[in-house]
Amino acid sequence: GCVGIDRQRQFETKSKRMKEGFKFVQGHKFSPDTLLKKGIKINKDGKKRNIIELLSFSNITTPKLTKILPKLNDLEDLQKKFNDKILEIIQKIGENIKISYFEKITSDNDSVYIYVHSDNKLASLVHLEKNDDELGKDIAMQVSANAPLAIYPDEIDQQILDKEKEIALATIENEKKPDEIKEKIVMGKLKIFKDENSLTEQAFIKNPDSKIKDLLRDNKILGFLRKKVGE
Repeated sequence: GCVGIDRQRQFETKSKRMKEGFKFVQGHKFSPDTLLKKGIKINKDGKKRNIIELLSFSNITTPKLTKILPKLNDLEDLQKKFNDKILEIIQKIGENIKISYFEKITSDNDSVYIYVHSDNKLASLVHLEKNDDELGKDIAMQVSANAPLAIYPDEIDQQILDKEKEIALATIENEKKPDEIKEKIVMGKLKIFKDENSLTEQAFIKNPDSKIKDLLRDNKILGFLRKKVGE
């Protein structure tokens, strides 16, 4: 119907905008000399690299890259800063576009980590209490893959839980069981839902025998962000 067509058009428009955004990030490249002036040292091979390529270096973390990126506080700042580039894209594709999404995580101790999927349509950030490159990158990948709703089970939005409870009740509505048994079944389903959708309780994608909380040890997840083209 018309609603389905409209949604498809909206999805296609958003997808196109996100693809242009990733192209924009890839298009901003930095030479070794430029990076060195900002305190970031890589081999002086003369090759210019974009942000995604620079993140492949083990000694370069997301907070270090903020030294070469503009200081932005909100979506309006971002729009103004890259207005010329956006106009260039509009002229090229013949369609009006704008930056529609902006969120950031800040850290004082280089403990924010990023994962960008190979197709450049999915990315995530994770903020840890303590610096740990390997752990940070693993958890950022986990966030991208499993799309958790919260860090801990008790942080999941109550409205989401209420909706899940309604669904669970509907599935056993016609079963001839006492109400107290039905309640236990529903609570069990809710616990599974909360565990599957809270980051710390999820099974680690690299080793399902371990949960994310087992990897943390004395570290702590302070926040995360996830964005996928079309969502």
